[in-house]
Amino acid sequence: IIGHDGSIWAKSARLALTESVAAAAIFTNSEMSVTLAGEKYQVLRKNLDEDTPFIICKKKEGGAVLAKTGQAVIIGIFEGEQQPGNASNDVLNVGDYLLSSGY
Repeated sequence: IIGHDGSIWAKSARLALTESVAAAAIFTNSEMSVTLAGEKYQVLRKNLDEDTPFIICKKKEGGAVLAKTGQAVIIGIFEGEQQPGNASNDVLNVGDYLLSSGY
């Protein structure tokens, strides 16, 4: 979870994520790829019209889901045989929780 200002609120020890002020900008530009922790992902879908806007990305094996709240961007990475639908449900649930808590 990254704040719109680039500060890291929470992260997995496995994810070598550094602060990035570009986190919120991903949702406003027309880029069709995103780099997360040094890995490049292809944007498959941007749904910016929802209460919790989200982006689904893929790479060769796995992918990522990003969701934006009023103050944060939630990033969920999935690998191997995991399905994007499961990952997006989890990320969006966290996003909905943060939104309902004022974040």
